[in-house]
Amino acid sequence: MIDFKGIKSWLLASLAVNLFLLGYVVSGLLQPKDMPPPPPSPVSMLDRMSENLSPAGQAVLRDLVATNGAKLEELHGAMMAARMRVRDVFAKEPFDSAAFQAAQSEAFAAAQAFFQALGEVIGETGVRLSAEDRQRLRPFNPPSPR
Repeated sequence: MIDFKGIKSWLLASLAVNLFLLGYVVSGLLQPKDMPPPPPSPVSMLDRMSENLSPAGQAVLRDLVATNGAKLEELHGAMMAARMRVRDVFAKEPFDSAAFQAAQSEAFAAAQAFFQALGEVIGETGVRLSAEDRQRLRPFNPPSPR
């Protein structure tokens, strides 16, 4: 006589594996391929910059991140959201040139606000760091998001 209990277990396990693989393949197909990964957050970038500093320099950078990190993250989020609005307006049918120009101006203003705040933090960092730590930061180049 055939033992159907063992066959049922193998069929159930096979079905589970096949459904998992199907979900994995479908999720890979649904992800957009044309978008690069987002750039690192400003706080993570500043944390990475501090790795090469002396302990005193790391403390300075940590203090500045603690003081300004939330503001930088907020401005970075606003800049990224404004960039996405530009993409959305550009793709909308029918194309509205005035709406695109307005979204583009908003994105430029958001980027300017973020980079100005980031420049202020980096400028304050430079004032408080030793000459040796400033030299250690000089060659820092963030990785390309690609």
